[in-house]
Amino acid sequence: MKCGDLTFMDIHEDVIQQLRQSGLRATYSRTHILKALLNAKQEVSADHLYRDFAIANNDISLTSIYKTLSELESKKLIRCITLGRNKSFYKINNDFFYCKIISNKDSEIISLDKTVVNKSLKQFIADLGLDIEVESIELVIYKK
Repeated sequence: MKCGDLTFMDIHEDVIQQLRQSGLRATYSRTHILKALLNAKQEVSADHLYRDFAIANNDISLTSIYKTLSELESKKLIRCITLGRNKSFYKINNDFFYCKIISNKDSEIISLDKTVVNKSLKQFIADLGLDIEVESIELVIYKK
């Protein structure tokens, strides 16, 4: 993922609108971080965002990145995936279903075919006899 040479004017109106609809002002940090997460091909860490912003000469401190990520997560615009005790990755919260296999050795993240796993999980819930409406499903499998 590259945050690239974004200027404030390059930020799409839909990103600004998402922030406003969630009750947040569209500040420089919020718009750039949300835009970077929207453009990311996979989950990213705060450190990854910080490095990319530094390379692109976007003056956003690591403290601001963590604070902004926390705000975006509290408004359910993004999702935090925690690996072990000290490693967190962030992604846009646009999936009903989230399933990854994560290596405990090197933190490699492997994506799975959502349709196959989603069908299996829905069947699993039905087999349990639960009559519930599921808002979202998160499945993280840790491999040695």
